[in-house]
Amino acid sequence: QRIHKTYDNNLFKNASGPKNILDNNANSFVVLNKNLQEIIIETSKPVTVNRFVIQEAIATHGERVEKHAFDAWVDDKWKEIVTSTNIGYKRILRFPEVTSNKFKFRVLESRFYPAISNITAHYYKIHPPELSIERNFEGMVTIKPKKHNFRWKPHGEDASANINVGLKIRYTTDGSKPNKTSELYTKEFFYPMGEIKAIPLIHDENGPVASHIFGSVKKDWKLLSVDSEKSRHGASNAFDGFKNSYWQSYPNKNNKHYISIDLGKEYKLIGFSYTPQKEHAGGMIEKGIIKISKDGKKWQTLEEFTFGNLINDPETRRHNFKNSVETRYIRIESKVIAGGKNTAAIAELDFY
Repeated sequence: QRIHKTYDNNLFKNASGPKNILDNNANSFVVLNKNLQEIIIETSKPVTVNRFVIQEAIATHGERVEKHAFDAWVDDKWKEIVTSTNIGYKRILRFPEVTSNKFKFRVLESRFYPAISNITAHYYKIHPPELSIERNFEGMVTIKPKKHNFRWKPHGEDASANINVGLKIRYTTDGSKPNKTSELYTKEFFYPMGEIKAIPLIHDENGPVASHIFGSVKKDWKLLSVDSEKSRHGASNAFDGFKNSYWQSYPNKNNKHYISIDLGKEYKLIGFSYTPQKEHAGGMIEKGIIKISKDGKKWQTLEEFTFGNLINDPETRRHNFKNSVETRYIRIESKVIAGGKNTAAIAELDFY
């Protein structure tokens, strides 16, 4: 529906310019040559566009354009707004919106003289994207649009930048829902622990609220002890800030595995999250025990936890403690490994 709404409305419908290019007829065309290497199209009043559709007369002349550009008359001069490569039967150009009443198509490189059959202009209403909130090992937070897997070939276009032009991001760190007056995100910032919520805005239209709860910053964490670790999957991978790396233990007879961590200082904690590795179905901790220590040597049980359906859904799981606890030293012990496996694995641990 959005595609039809965009491309059924040709903003060059009543424009002035070469008739054979504006008549929406694939059988009519204009042949460019050494004396005619550009096409100027004018509208009776300014129009706002962010899409051009161009077609070559390939049935009669084949594909000849190798590189081309579009300009718009802005502030009493021509401004290049987009360049691209070959055209062929049809090329859709996507670019940040521009408002003008005069546009120019230029062929920059071609194989002999090209024949252009149609040029149309359109406006696609951009909707705010989903956001990603991430924090690095040092505690610096970035908020940005989620990476989009475009179904078209970009051909050198910065597709994400084109789609998200005019985007503003507002965020909160106090648990409240962000709005148009919330803090404006302009650059990465340090955030020690807690929840960040953010919304994208384009032309004052709100997008979906994104949120992420961050545990304590991991740069000061240290490994205290571990029952075992494979050479390629060392224990420090369990808190290195990368979900693609992970700790994995060796099998043992009693199938009990543990990892003990020094958080660097005492924190008041209300829970933890466990991210399993996704390379294989082994090592997923289905049931376990949380232990704490005053000195990192003598351990006492805080409580047990259970995470179900890990093999079918190996996403991050969170466990909230029955009561908050203040500690610097913490240990995760496995009781049951999903699928009856006999090693433990952790991609990432976070404590809140």
